[in-house]
Amino acid sequence: MRRRFLAVPLIGALTAVASLVAPALASAESQPPSTHAFPRPTFKNLSAEPQGGQALVIGTVAPGSGHVAGTVTVFARAVAETGAFKRVASAPLATSQGNFAALAPLAAGSWEVMVKFRDGQQVVTATSRTVKVTIGAKPASSITITSLKVKGKRFTLVGSTLPPGESGAKIQLLMLNTAPGTPARFVVFGSTSFGTGKTGVTFRGLSRIPMRWELQLEYIRPGEAPSFSGLTAVAVK
Repeated sequence: MRRRFLAVPLIGALTAVASLVAPALASAESQPPSTHAFPRPTFKNLSAEPQGGQALVIGTVAPGSGHVAGTVTVFARAVAETGAFKRVASAPLATSQGNFAALAPLAAGSWEVMVKFRDGQQVVTATSRTVKVTIGAKPASSITITSLKVKGKRFTLVGSTLPPGESGAKIQLLMLNTAPGTPARFVVFGSTSFGTGKTGVTFRGLSRIPMRWELQLEYIRPGEAPSFSGLTAVAVK
């Protein structure tokens, strides 16, 4: 079942290059290591979305600030099994980060997924509930983020695809705001048609305020399952 994304308006004409404007990102200072300085961490909004050969695991960890060396680790177990969960992915957390995302490569089938949070300076760790996800076969196409450059308050993201574009194909830029208190979901932040013979795409973004996002590209071809790139983080100060 395809995910529903919230479309975000773009600035200017949308061709092979999309202009974007960023939402706000909250900031907070880290706390000194102490069993009293850190409340017991908790998870909420945990979900695992199938992406053909992998699961996109999204959630929120609270508190969403004061991380020193915070890491979220993803564990998975086939639904038909009863053994231990195995580590399949991990994602570091910025000092002020509430929402997180991680890509877990998984074989086709039904899986149980859970996440654990740990900070190297904390005594207390946290383990989430489990969620289920059914993974399909890998898609026929592929898309890769080949570069991400930040200059001042602007960033440029470049991607490449296999096979080349065709009539009716398009590429979408997906974004997750990692700021504490923001919705824990990816939204469509830019979209462009991807006509016959095209192999590369560029998105340009502008932020007038500090922000940190997780970004992903989605390649949609008529009559095929979509393919997704890896995740990359962009921070503008």
